[in-house]
Amino acid sequence: MSDTNDIVIEDDNVAIYDLHHNDVVVLKNDRACDLHPELGEQHGDLIEAKDALAHFINPEPLPDVDVVANADASTAPEATASIDHVPRDVDAPYPSAMASMSQETADEPDTHLARIEVINGKVGEAISAVEALLAATGRYYQRNGQVVELRTAADGVGCDVKVVTIESLQVALASMSEWQRFSARNGTWQPCDPDARVCRLLLNGSDLKQLKPLKSAASQPHLRPDGSLCLAPGYDDDTGIFGAFDAHTIAVDPNPGIEAARAALAELEDLLVEVAFATDQDKSAALAAILTAAVRPSLPHAPLFHVTAHQPGSGKSYLCDLIAQFAGPKPSSKASFPTSNEECGKLLLSQLMRSPAVIEFDNLTMNIKPYDKLCSALTTEMIEGRVLSTSSTMGVSTRTLFLSSGNNVKPINDMLRRTMVIHLDPMVETPSARTFARPNLLADLRRDRSRYVTAALTVVRAWLASGAASVECRPLGSFGEWSKWCRESLIWLGCEDPAAGLFEALESDPEKLLLGRVLEGWNARYGASATMVRNVVPAAMRMEADDDFREALIEASGGNDSVNVRKLGHWLAHQQGRIVRGLRLVKARKTGSAQNWCVESVTA
Repeated sequence: MSDTNDIVIEDDNVAIYDLHHNDVVVLKNDRACDLHPELGEQHGDLIEAKDALAHFINPEPLPDVDVVANADASTAPEATASIDHVPRDVDAPYPSAMASMSQETADEPDTHLARIEVINGKVGEAISAVEALLAATGRYYQRNGQVVELRTAADGVGCDVKVVTIESLQVALASMSEWQRFSARNGTWQPCDPDARVCRLLLNGSDLKQLKPLKSAASQPHLRPDGSLCLAPGYDDDTGIFGAFDAHTIAVDPNPGIEAARAALAELEDLLVEVAFATDQDKSAALAAILTAAVRPSLPHAPLFHVTAHQPGSGKSYLCDLIAQFAGPKPSSKASFPTSNEECGKLLLSQLMRSPAVIEFDNLTMNIKPYDKLCSALTTEMIEGRVLSTSSTMGVSTRTLFLSSGNNVKPINDMLRRTMVIHLDPMVETPSARTFARPNLLADLRRDRSRYVTAALTVVRAWLASGAASVECRPLGSFGEWSKWCRESLIWLGCEDPAAGLFEALESDPEKLLLGRVLEGWNARYGASATMVRNVVPAAMRMEADDDFREALIEASGGNDSVNVRKLGHWLAHQQGRIVRGLRLVKARKTGSAQNWCVESVTA
């Protein structure tokens, strides 16, 4: 074999040599030689490995044979590294995205595995080759700089997303490739395990260029940003979403009319006939939750849906389980609501690493507090956190449906604008003793899930295909796209505004009401005059015991019968600039080191 050419054909093998490097890759394929005899005459022409691997894994002919190699032909022996044709399983759920590796038999050695021979000194090419091999399987992707593996269910519906570790990558590479290292002592290539250093550098330090980016996984057809439907399973290049579903069982009309939408809505409402909603608005909020579950992988942001009631046995968990079925066929991932900001961050990071379709906080016994990570998870596409027992950080996608339930608990403070509350009220003394006409409704839903998911997608798609600009409703801050898809579609069909309860909760926010009392009392007594807290408090304490301004200051400072000056100062600093009843608190020039405050009127 010549050591002067970078590309050589010998014995029906295409061997690529890079005289500047230490590694060798030989692609064994008769057809490649027949189609490209000119490869033997080229010199120094290195081509990328990714397309080469795709060529030999995909049985369909490609116009070119693309390979990258790394070798030192002057020192390395003739290479036997081979990547041969890997036949696809035509019965696999996603033949366009997935390939099956052949298994070695007792009578015939396996010639379908990639053979990787590594010589110390050029780890970069080994990393690139491994990444190309992973990308060619259709099972491995990158997500926020991490390598992840998609594991589809046996029936092809739904999948799990697993973060790839060094150990799991070594196991995977051992099943799809043969590794060898040259032994100077014996003068031969010796079998070895997949190199741990190559795996570690690929996972932790490489700029991933060949693995496709994964935004989320969907268990049904999903929507693109322009509102069109992606009806084909597998990876969608336009959205970065992997669809794990059977296209034969979920057939959504890409352009349904309003009558089809009304019929679909009637099917969804039939599921909720025996749910004891407190008002029609609560029923509309539940329908919005169902639509959100069906399209959640396509939405950058979506609110949390909280189901509450006055008594146990009212059907809160049941309704959450029903809604969760529209997000995926698996039961929702249930967790206890965290009790601290730190615990919330750890919980969300560990849960979102798996990219679950649903995260449910079940049976809350406390109000939904505005923990930093929870607020971010609802209004941003990604959150970051430190991985336990390491100093590294990890970013995870937040494209997950968040549900919660509890008796007489509610969102507070910043969670008010991020939460849709669904109230249940059976109006009986013992709700758990009720009987139902369809006691096995959840089992029916699981069995006919495709039918009901199709109905939910039809409602959303019909609204988007109608061409209507919008319906008349109040804007909803961070959830503009969610409002367009899952809220306006229901209003268009005659339902009550699902977000009406959210706006009512914002207006009746206890902290907002308290601030309004403080601002009105302060404005009546001091107006725009710069005043220090330490001067306001003594004057307030001399007022009548039932004076509203006095009571508001005591409540704001957390006292019983007196005002804590320091705590009141912190509370005022936290409320500055917030407009309530046309007034807001602003800082005035300091007196020495003491902060002065004043109240000013604000006109729209």
